[in-house]
Amino acid sequence: MNKRKWVAYVMGLLMICFSLYFYYQFTDEYQTKITTMRTLKPLRPLQAGEVITNDNVQNVLIPVSAHDSNALIDIDAIRGKKLKVPLSTGEEFTAWKLADAILAPRPDQRYYAFKTDALQNVSNMIRRGDRVDVWVEFDKPRHSDDLETGGMWIGSVKLLENLLVADVKSAEGIEISDAYENGGGFSALNVSMLHNQEPDLNLIRASPNAKPELNTYIMNEAEYNVYVIGALAGKIKLSLANIMVENGGDSRISEQYLKYQGTEIFNKDLK
Repeated sequence: MNKRKWVAYVMGLLMICFSLYFYYQFTDEYQTKITTMRTLKPLRPLQAGEVITNDNVQNVLIPVSAHDSNALIDIDAIRGKKLKVPLSTGEEFTAWKLADAILAPRPDQRYYAFKTDALQNVSNMIRRGDRVDVWVEFDKPRHSDDLETGGMWIGSVKLLENLLVADVKSAEGIEISDAYENGGGFSALNVSMLHNQEPDLNLIRASPNAKPELNTYIMNEAEYNVYVIGALAGKIKLSLANIMVENGGDSRISEQYLKYQGTEIFNKDLK
């Protein structure tokens, strides 16, 4: 009888131990599930302009508190996209950091290359895949006989909008990108990343690896013609929009140029 009681006690104790074990396993797993999650991060530091593939992305477990609520966690949502900005291995992929990776002309477009310099390229901040506006800056202000405004002096005219930059290269043929040594290039972004804020463009584009010499754009013939007319009339200047915001739509000839193309603002240089 004592033996049976002893066996019963042992069995009961084992059942209690097993129950406690499975309970703690369950609560630990549950706690892990509610405090951590899986997300996508670069397998290695990635440069601006690189295309996202399965080979340079890893699936990692992170605390929920460290997750950027705007991050894309589905590989299908980022595969084939191009990075607008450099990404360290500790960052997640968010929409504002990605752009369409296709930089090829349509049937009605061609590649056109033009001489440039760091000043024209917005203090050397233009990169492959950017969308830029193209302006002409006149040596002297020109008068417009605009009946709507009663005439005005014009110092510059926007020629093209949303023009796609296919390449930015140095005199040696090096593609202009941001140079980082020992990961230090990402340190300027750390404060912004900790607060899941979009970093400053001046911080992202602060370490170019060379000086720009040639810009290659994707244009149609009409856009190329407008660019050349502008270059004959004055000095070409570029402006860069916020790269954190997707600038949708195709390139186009500006309304401002279409308004002034038949006036003395341009024609007096071409007569």
